[in-house]
Amino acid sequence: MSTIPNRASPRAVAEPEGEERNGSSFLFDNARRLAETARENPGTALAVGAGVVAATAAATVALTRGRGETAGSKGRKRKG
Repeated sequence: MSTIPNRASPRAVAEPEGEERNGSSFLFDNARRLAETARENPGTALAVGAGVVAATAAATVALTRGRGETAGSKGRKRKG
């Protein structure tokens, strides 16, 4: 059985670039930048928020209309 010397085995060592970063710092940095922009431009932030709410409502209506069934029509069919 052959042996591999320690110096020949690969070592995966991550070296931080500039500063130590974890996975959540990217999201934290972007959230902070978004909050600063919203503070500087409150009217624009309000318009964007209203657009997001309107788009969510439209998508919800579109998805529920496409199903063809409502919550009350599930189960047994009524004889008519």
